[in-house]
Amino acid sequence: MKKILFFLGIVFCLVVHIFVPAHAGTDASEDSLHRTIDTLSSFGSRTTGSVGYEKAVEFVEQKLQSLGLDPQTYFYELPIRRFLGAELRIKDQKIPLVPFTNNAITPEATDGILSAPLFYVGKGQLRDIDGKDIKNSIVLIDFDSGRNWQLLASLGAKAAIFLQGDDSQSRIFFTEKQELTPLQFPCFWMTKKQAAQFFGPLANQDTPLFAQAELQSRCIWENYQAQNIYAKIDGVDPQLKKELLIIEAFFDNEAFVTGNSPGADAAVSIATLLEIARTLTTNPPQRSVMLVATSGQAQTLSGMRDMMWSTNIRSKDLRDEKRNLQKKRARGKANLDLLQGLHFPLNKESNKESNRDEQIAAAVKHSLDQEIDQVSRRLMQLRLGTQTDAVQQSIKENAQQRLIYRRLGWADSFDNLPPAETALLLKIIPSAIVRHERLVQ
Repeated sequence: MKKILFFLGIVFCLVVHIFVPAHAGTDASEDSLHRTIDTLSSFGSRTTGSVGYEKAVEFVEQKLQSLGLDPQTYFYELPIRRFLGAELRIKDQKIPLVPFTNNAITPEATDGILSAPLFYVGKGQLRDIDGKDIKNSIVLIDFDSGRNWQLLASLGAKAAIFLQGDDSQSRIFFTEKQELTPLQFPCFWMTKKQAAQFFGPLANQDTPLFAQAELQSRCIWENYQAQNIYAKIDGVDPQLKKELLIIEAFFDNEAFVTGNSPGADAAVSIATLLEIARTLTTNPPQRSVMLVATSGQAQTLSGMRDMMWSTNIRSKDLRDEKRNLQKKRARGKANLDLLQGLHFPLNKESNKESNRDEQIAAAVKHSLDQEIDQVSRRLMQLRLGTQTDAVQQSIKENAQQRLIYRRLGWADSFDNLPPAETALLLKIIPSAIVRHERLVQ
């Protein structure tokens, strides 16, 4: 089959002028389009991996099924942020926070509890912070402050809570604050109305609003199985049906504030794709059409790029990839059986017969490398922070732990490990088991 690729960031006029017959009215199409946009926007946020995203997947599949199509789904792996909760504590008051995800690399997380004075700094200009000791502080800053948060971070502030007013809701106020470097400066967002309820009247003063506030946020990167959805409509012309027209639209959306991105504008594309599907099922095209709903739009169009790769890859490459996956799965199954059958202390004699220790090293290598990376990141953060006695002690402990992990990676036998290395091996075996279980599924 000859393939014609036609990728669309589609708008409603294409439905009216290209796919809808001249005799067909558009009122019903417009009503259907609006209902779809309203429904998708009601999910709160459709960022990849969110609850709203899962609802959107189900909604698109059901819509295509209701038109008599047979939608199919395939998965691809995508790194996403997973927000686990954040709050600001002032005396006995607990104030929920939502991350403002302006950093492309660093999740909006704190290393434990951040205890600091809380200042209001207006727009964060030099005249606004003159006379304030904002080093090691948490700052409330107006949203129409451009990139002044960088000045506050450079002066030692530890976190920022942006306060959005009625005059700072435009997209530019969000995008101008985006940062591509891995700066450890967690940022959060709330409206000025909420801030007034929590903190009372805000005045730019030299002393902090509160001498002591505690901020804690948990947000991590994790690998997620994202989805693309596709459905095929066969052409009616005996010759032209051999050609394939591919029409794509994304169904997720980007979010600057976690969980607060209805994405009505982003819903126009997928709503129009579904409207095209409705039109083509009642007025079959001459050429065959593949309708593709992709995700990962905010992550450099990951879903569409994965779909393009899938449609262009050669059959030989697919067969090679299938064989490689089968080999990986077989190794994963062997490693899983080995790890689940281990009993400590290990028997030295059994290693001679089965190369058990070599297999253990291969089975835990990925999990061991991850643990070393996590300890290394903690050490980097500690060394970049204020060097108190407690921090220095934590640096020594983490450096010692990393050394033990590395010794474990260098080990050529596991039946005579020192107690500290045995304890770390027992710690990482459960995560290695989980990884191999996923591999063989």
